[in-house]
Formats: sequence, structure tokens, C-alpha cells
Amino acid sequence: VLVMRGSMPAAVRDFTVIRPAAPEHAAVVVHLSHILLLPEHRRSGLSAWMRAVPCALARRCAAATGSGLPVVLAAEMEHPDPSDPKTTIRLAAYKKAGFKKLDPAKVRFLQPDFRPVEEIEKTGVRPLPLALLLRFGAEPCPVSVPGSFAREIASALYDMYGLEFHDRHLAPVRESLKSYPERGEQVSLLDPLATGSGAVEAL
Repeated sequence: VLVMRGSMPAAVRDFTVIRPAAPEHAAVVVHLSHILLLPEHRRSGLSAWMRAVPCALARRCAAATGSGLPVVLAAEMEHPDPSDPKTTIRLAAYKKAGFKKLDPAKVRFLQPDFRPVEEIEKTGVRPLPLALLLRFGAEPCPVSVPGSFAREIASALYDMYGLEFHDRHLAPVRESLKSYPERGEQVSLLDPLATGSGAVEAL
């Protein structure tokens, strides 16, 4: 999505709407990949509009399933690092927008290895540990979600990546899903700036 102001770009966002193959799945997932707002358009409300467009498309996809599935926005973000002010600013922005992160003590989310294939073949696959931030459309985030729900959201992202990645390069991240909690166990949704399970009071 590209927003222009006159002849000049103001903002751009890339995203993917992942519609589940079966109505018994948990949600329609919107993967928010990147967003760029030119400095003069920051803190103008434009970033919220750039989330609204993916949500609108996702609601259309949800309606097409005929199952009333919820829309869940997912973003892969760095873990908090007090020495990295840029990461802190990004996480604070997602917090303000209503996102919560899956407790990294329970869910070790791995982003696939984005390096060139030649480098991966030389060194082996090196997935990147990240935090997985969620927002439930326009609804407030719950305090926690079942482990099976967290696994399905992550699995949907890996299926998306599977369209372009070699299967052997995705194998380690898919294998990581086996460590996710089971259906009967809850995964807390934390403040994006929290540093562990002990920060649940920040909700």
C-alpha cells in the first residue's frame, strides 16, 4: 500500500493476508512486514490508517470463509534491548497501537534465515529469535491465548514463507513449533517492552 501526497510518497506498507484453508482454523492472519512513514508524516495518524487497510482486506477474507473467524494482526519484532533506542521506539509504537507479545518464555518464535542461499549453504541455517506481537483486529487483546492458538499463528507465517523458501531452510523453524505449549496451556500476552514472564503486570 502506497500513500502519496501530491507527487511525493508519504508512506508505504507491505503485508500479507493469510486466509486459512479450513473454517476450523483459529483466525485470518495479517502479517505486517514493513512500514515506512516519511518523517514529516509521523505522529499524524497515518500509521493507524496503514493498519486499517490490511484489516479491511482481512475482514473481506474472513467473510469469504463464512465462518466468522477473527482477524489477528501479527508482527515479528526484536526483543527489547535498552541499549538500542530504535528498537525501543518501534516497540513503544506497537504498544500504543494495542499490540501484545506472546510470552517469549513460553513461545520461542523463530524467523526464517533471510540470508542469501549461498551463505546458508556454507554455514547452515541460522533462524533469528524474535518476539511475535499480536493484535486482534479492533478488539482488545486478551490476557492470554491457548498454546494451540499461538502455534497456529506461527504456523500460518511459516506457510507464507514456504512459498519462497527452500523446505530444508524452513525445517528448523517448523521443528520449533513442537516446543509450543499444548491446547490446555495458556500463553500470556505481554507488554511489547516487557522482558519476561515477570512483566505480566504491565498488561
